[in-house]
Amino acid sequence: MSYITSIERVRSKRERAQGVKEGMQKGVQQGQMELLTTQIIGKFGIVPDWARARMAEADEAQLNQWALRILEARRIEDVFA
Repeated sequence: MSYITSIERVRSKRERAQGVKEGMQKGVQQGQMELLTTQIIGKFGIVPDWARARMAEADEAQLNQWALRILEARRIEDVFA
């Protein structure tokens, strides 16, 4: 077994913590995408490919904004305007 210095141990802990944080953020974003997809299907019937592509590139704030816009949108294009 190789020796691990205290500096290496601290760095390893930080890298793990960063990985966990990034994983959790990705999970939250995925959940928001799934919810918005469900809302779109419920209101408009289908989710066009262009809308799926936009959602995949969006951050949390943008997904939240779209989730609010869907409440008053008359067309799917209004959600993503």
